[in-house]
Amino acid sequence: MKTLIISLLALLFGSAIGADFQNAESTNAKGKPKAITIPEPGFKPIFNGKDLTGWEGEGKAWVVRDGAIQSTGGQTKKNWLIWRDGELRDFELRLSFKFTKGNSGVQVRSKEIDKWQVRGYQVEIADATKMGLWHHSLSPEKYRSHLATAGQRVHIGVDGKKEIEQLAEADKVQSVCRDNEWNELVIKAVGSRLVQKINGVVFTELIDEEAKYAAQSGLLALQDHGKGCVAAFKNIRIKHLKTEVNPSRSNTAKQTNFLFFLVDDMGWADIGANGSKFHETPHIDGLAASGMRFTQGYAACPVCSPTRASILTGRHPVRVDITDWIPGQGNRSSNPMLHPQDRDNLAHKEVTIAEALKKHDYQTFFAGKWHLGSEGHWPTDQGFDINIGGHHRGSPPGGYYAPWTNPALKSKRKGEYLTERLTEESVKFLEGRDGSKPFLLYLSYYNIHTPIQAYKKHIEKYQSKAAKLFEGKTPTKPEHEGINRMRQDNAALASMVAAVDDSVGTLLAKIKQLKLDENTVVIFFSDNGGLSTLGRGRPGPGCNLPLRAGKGWLYEGGVREPTLIRAPGITKPGSVSQKPMVSMDFFPTMLELAGLPAKPKLHIDGQSLVPQLKGNDSGKRTLYWHYPHYHGSAWKPGASIRDGDWKLIELYHYDNFELYNLADDPSEKIDLAKSNPKKVTELRTKLIAWQKQLGAKMPVPNPDYNPDAKPKSRKPKNKKLVRARGNSAR
Repeated sequence: MKTLIISLLALLFGSAIGADFQNAESTNAKGKPKAITIPEPGFKPIFNGKDLTGWEGEGKAWVVRDGAIQSTGGQTKKNWLIWRDGELRDFELRLSFKFTKGNSGVQVRSKEIDKWQVRGYQVEIADATKMGLWHHSLSPEKYRSHLATAGQRVHIGVDGKKEIEQLAEADKVQSVCRDNEWNELVIKAVGSRLVQKINGVVFTELIDEEAKYAAQSGLLALQDHGKGCVAAFKNIRIKHLKTEVNPSRSNTAKQTNFLFFLVDDMGWADIGANGSKFHETPHIDGLAASGMRFTQGYAACPVCSPTRASILTGRHPVRVDITDWIPGQGNRSSNPMLHPQDRDNLAHKEVTIAEALKKHDYQTFFAGKWHLGSEGHWPTDQGFDINIGGHHRGSPPGGYYAPWTNPALKSKRKGEYLTERLTEESVKFLEGRDGSKPFLLYLSYYNIHTPIQAYKKHIEKYQSKAAKLFEGKTPTKPEHEGINRMRQDNAALASMVAAVDDSVGTLLAKIKQLKLDENTVVIFFSDNGGLSTLGRGRPGPGCNLPLRAGKGWLYEGGVREPTLIRAPGITKPGSVSQKPMVSMDFFPTMLELAGLPAKPKLHIDGQSLVPQLKGNDSGKRTLYWHYPHYHGSAWKPGASIRDGDWKLIELYHYDNFELYNLADDPSEKIDLAKSNPKKVTELRTKLIAWQKQLGAKMPVPNPDYNPDAKPKSRKPKNKKLVRARGNSAR
């Protein structure tokens, strides 16, 4: 039953509860208006407006007057009016009520404990400031009392623990309920979820997965709370919602599934949809054409582990204390600053999107690169049911061809290609999963991270293409103390991109074959920019032009990512969003698309992208990056802020600022810091305030600095050198 409950949520609660009972006016023969009732398909009236046929109650408590059932406030303990003509399981109940004085209620999924004693869920009919949702336990030893008040969504887990979320201000919700006037009440119950809606506004919502003391089916009853109570009910009608005890795989259209593609080191310009002329990505481009392409999608960090943590938690890397790749570059005497020490794993206390979905009966599958901690901190320790190949390393141990040495994935045959294997395992999961449950399939490619090993299936094609298109050596350009590649011409890298594209195509075809494409949200993203810039006199293998620099750098080439989302029924095919978004946004977006409660205390740094997915690009974002570390790309410690179109980069190592207007200069060629010091001050003030708020760790002067020292790594032993923003920054 629980499986069925969850499978119905997306269909039944992803949109409004439904139209209220409607009255319209026409004219009679004398020209005077008369009320007419608009038919409601599937609804059955259960009160005839004349007498209490089908109902059983004490005459002292209930009467029928003016076409309505009215409480009398009579002195009797038998104060329930019970509908005897059927039981409630999954249903929608609609009625009109008027409150004048006292306190009454509507009880659903209830049972008689003793004669005239009814217990169960009760929607209270009272003064608007007191209305809410109660639960009178069906077990004498437990009484859970008030469950939700105005504007609240309450989740009771299988362990009985309650989580309360205030969806709207109580007084605003209460104001929709009018005393001494007729109000429309809708109660909808499906599985473990119960929603109360008054005059078209959700008043309270309950998700009760414990259901230990509550009936899954039961009586409907009205309750008169005694002396002085005056409340009336009319137009009572009900619709039984059909469910299947053993839903087949074809019924998963009632659920929202997620297929998340995360590519390693793929740059914004690496796909055809973003303008690549050398790489060919027909399947990825097809995904863009069928959904939404975000032109300004950002990773939370220019290196992998922090961004990966931000996607999973909805929290900024600073907040989870993973600000560098794990374990990161050690401190060196040759550097004038010591960069801070951060965590070497994702803390168990952090709640991942996999854990949040699993709580709602999702099957969770992970394949590929993890890089968020050693054994004990692997995917299966963070909410994933299955882990194929995820472990502590960032690059594929042993390379892309078997026999590799991945501790979480043994090869099947000599020469097996890693990306093909991860794709096969993902397909196997889709074919063998429990079809009655929704799923999260998280395929995190090792491609296109180093080592750059050509995908044999496509290498000859790109070698030939490069020979026809290009002459001479690959052009390069200095980037501070590094070298940046200025042309996309690497055949081996292009073949690795093609391997990802093949995989995407295989999985998109599989979900279509399984008839899952209409209820599966597909997300495509990269953890940081392409590796185009390196130190020691050599460029990286990729090129991010027209964006500046690449992986490890806070210029656009290091943090702007290929970002695609296809949400069936929400995204318009071929649509484009130009409003900035960031990797923390995926967590709340997925919750909303699944029809699940938001968790703002968890995904505190993310915003749901659903408005953008629907075409609303209004509003301005302020985004922050904090990368106070030295990196092999020749990047030195720094931080940045994007506020609207303005972007400030603070370079601690160089004691310098750079300012760019991305609307006019997306390639960040024209530094406006000297010509616009006012904007520099404004943005730096915001950046510092944000760093202080989150307790960002800052680099500090190196007491053992020796510019002539050989680059020998060491970890700082003096933890006092690692300080939060607000102390000495340099």
